Amino acid sequence: MVASGLLIPLLAATARPASAQEADPVTQADQAVAEAQAQVDDVAGAYFDALQRAQQLDSQIAQVQGRIDETRQRVTELKQITNDRAVAAYKRSGNSLGSVFLDSSGAADTAQRIKLLDLVNAHDDDAVRLLRRSQDDLSREHQDLETARGQQADAVARLKDQDVEVNAKLVAAQTQRQVALDQQLQAQQQAEAEAAAAAAAAAAAPPTTQPAPRPNNPAPVPANSVPTGGVSPHHNDPYLTCVRRHESSDNYQAYNPGGPAYGAYQFLQSTWNLAANHAGRGDLVGLDPRRASQYDQDEMAWTTYQWQGKRPWSVDPC
Repeated sequence: MVASGLLIPLLAATARPASAQEADPVTQADQAVAEAQAQVDDVAGAYFDALQRAQQLDSQIAQVQGRIDETRQRVTELKQITNDRAVAAYKRSGNSLGSVFLDSSGAADTAQRIKLLDLVNAHDDDAVRLLRRSQDDLSREHQDLETARGQQADAVARLKDQDVEVNAKLVAAQTQRQVALDQQLQAQQQAEAEAAAAAAAAAAAPPTTQPAPRPNNPAPVPANSVPTGGVSPHHNDPYLTCVRRHESSDNYQAYNPGGPAYGAYQFLQSTWNLAANHAGRGDLVGLDPRRASQYDQDEMAWTTYQWQGKRPWSVDPC
């Protein structure tokens, strides 16, 4: 951004020792958010696994119940077939069922007819016994599945409670992170106001020495920075287009030593750093904005605009 519309810096310009960086509230808040997000992901994965297992058990229970119902129906049908066959057999012989046991022809004839009845029905009797044994086995399997389903339902309920708990923790961490960012912004705005007042006072006095010009060499690229290629979906946004035109004439390598301000949107380094942090782009923190791709410069401008509105470019007629 040109000198007439410098971005409000959002991070302190002076370097801090490693120990101070470790104690930085924003860094701590970022770590808390990352840890909470990891817990949410773990619990969510376990919850959906348990839910899937419960659904599988429901399906198995329904299948076993269907087989039990089929077995019971088959037993009933076989018993009816056995009775019908016995009646038909004795009708063909010209005897009634009562005559098997009441006929005066003697015990030998009665035994022969009973044996005939047993031979006719023996196969179905065996089938009925097998079906009943199968039914008992299916009933035990059904009970075991019901027990497992109950245990799985308890697990799903516990995981759902855990999911609520870790989600609340994540929201709290995100809220704390935003508080830390806002506090940092307020502190930096106050420092900028004090610096502006000091600069105005210094400008009123006659200069004693000529300040050395600021170098126009881009800072080194951080080792973990990988430029994003392509065209940002926000590149042609009317507001960003207007800001680029007024700040740098669409020059992504623009440099203003008065800020110093960098790139198409004339970012102060501190503003760039916090915008990158706010967007979750740690790989861009500390990067000279001119070293960033056009895509990344557009994205950081869009992030700042969505976050802070037009305040950082309030001098521009956009």
